[in-house]
Amino acid sequence: MCTNVSVVCPSVVYASMLSELICCPDIQEGFLLGSSTDHTRTQITDADMGAQTSHTTRHISSYLPMDGLGEMYSGSGAVRDDTLARVTEFAHANHLSVVGWC
Repeated sequence: MCTNVSVVCPSVVYASMLSELICCPDIQEGFLLGSSTDHTRTQITDADMGAQTSHTTRHISSYLPMDGLGEMYSGSGAVRDDTLARVTEFAHANHLSVVGWC
């Protein structure tokens, strides 16, 4: 099975993320919000062998920056409950899902 992944990010969101990184280099963390779609295609050949191809597209529509470095994680490396609650509330209110982090 072959898997392909592509990312779609509007220029406004991309510019906002770049602006955050330029203003605060190396100390910015945040969540990428949007949606994800998966498509699987099965191709049947004469030899009755099936070849599957999977394609995932991540649509980034928003970026939620954290206030500072280390705010997202606890000392053990787990995502903090208060951070997770804040991100989940924001995403749910805007009908989005967390599709990545940086």
